[in-house]
Amino acid sequence: MRPFTIISDILFHPSKFFTKIKSERGFADSFTFLAVWLLISVVLSTAIGYAMQPIVDELLAKYLGEAAPQEPVAFEWALAIGLGYPLGLLLSFVSAALLHVWILIFGGKADYVKSYQLYVYSRTPDLLFSWIPIINFFVWIYSFYLLIVGTQRVHGIRQSTAILMYVVPAVLLFIIAMVFVFIAVTMPGVLLDPLMPFLVELHQSA
Repeated sequence: MRPFTIISDILFHPSKFFTKIKSERGFADSFTFLAVWLLISVVLSTAIGYAMQPIVDELLAKYLGEAAPQEPVAFEWALAIGLGYPLGLLLSFVSAALLHVWILIFGGKADYVKSYQLYVYSRTPDLLFSWIPIINFFVWIYSFYLLIVGTQRVHGIRQSTAILMYVVPAVLLFIIAMVFVFIAVTMPGVLLDPLMPFLVELHQSA
């Protein structure tokens, strides 16, 4: 299938798409898909980060009470691409393995190759749009939805189980995150004081 046809099917006809990939063999197609779109995503995300760094530096400088650096270091951002991209490709196999084990616990029927395909294709919204800061949350929600649909179709798990096996851990993680946010807002010293020497050193070396 052509790349944009794949994307269209994933985004707008996920049930049909994940049923169809049962006939896809090996890692080649899914890995190639990930390699292309992850590269684009990493480059765009890095470009956005590079453009916004002066704003972040200024806010950090106001908090620390020191002058902000005048320009971001381009080499550091280029290094981020050089390291982040291959690391992302490598970790895709690790993440898919963890996903596969989790699915097997709930009665998944397919093998690791199918779990890898499921992992990659369910990340399509994230690969395409995560570099846009404002819509990150909605991108994550739709990727989450695709993972649920894909798990049903690829592994033959019923809908209620597929929903609960992902929603319950996600809710628990959300609660934990909210606790940290609450602590950061109401008692910032608890979280920031241990990090302050590192932040000052990082700011001074920028």
